[in-house]
Amino acid sequence: MAKRKQTESLYYMIQEDFKRKIRSWELRENQRIMSEAEICRHYGVSRITAVRALNNLAEEAYIKRIPGKGSFVNYHVVELNASKYYSFTEEAMRWGMTPASKTLDQKTIKASQANNADELMDNLFITGEDEVFYIKRVRYADDVVIAVDMSYIPLKRLNESGKKELAGRDFHFIDSVDAKIRMMRNVPTRVNEVFSVAYLSKEDSAYFNVAVNTPVIKIARTTCSNEEILEFHIFLCEGTKFNYNVDLKNVENPSQML
Repeated sequence: MAKRKQTESLYYMIQEDFKRKIRSWELRENQRIMSEAEICRHYGVSRITAVRALNNLAEEAYIKRIPGKGSFVNYHVVELNASKYYSFTEEAMRWGMTPASKTLDQKTIKASQANNADELMDNLFITGEDEVFYIKRVRYADDVVIAVDMSYIPLKRLNESGKKELAGRDFHFIDSVDAKIRMMRNVPTRVNEVFSVAYLSKEDSAYFNVAVNTPVIKIARTTCSNEEILEFHIFLCEGTKFNYNVDLKNVENPSQML
């Protein structure tokens, strides 16, 4: 039993070491990694342990194994940091990637006209007659599709400068946290994010080049200033191209939580 546990801990240690190197970009996308024999020599383990570690990495889409050629990094990821208010553009740049976006649709609509009208009204606490600015985009990092996102901003929550930018069809502010704050009547003080599984529509699956109804991660984010909700944002992303890092600070003493 002790020997079995030791073997299991070894393959886990190896695969986690590769994950760390891939996530930190020490190993880049399409780069060849160690072979089974090289892993055996480098980590001092058996071939069974090396094979298990590589198979697990392949199952989790970190690598792709090509018979006769070897194993290659198959992981292109943006890691979002939940310790602060973030944007996709700023996080991609922080990881040394080149962010880009393609606008699919942008317009001012009544909340009742949205495809997800009920969800929108429930999260923004608005009526069907209230107008929102809506923008839908495909998000890229180093020319790889990372996500499809949709942002909804109630017009009545914008300051005069923000309304003028919309009237002038100047949408650059959507990508910048600082600019978002400047255009709002109030400074964001709280962000709430809800994670769930969504299934891609025919339209959205085409952007990812996957089958219809493929499951993806859905992050629904509401940005608030005290009790006023400033924005509702939906972010759809493939799990193999996305990491979400939660950094908890000032955690209560466990003994005080009992």
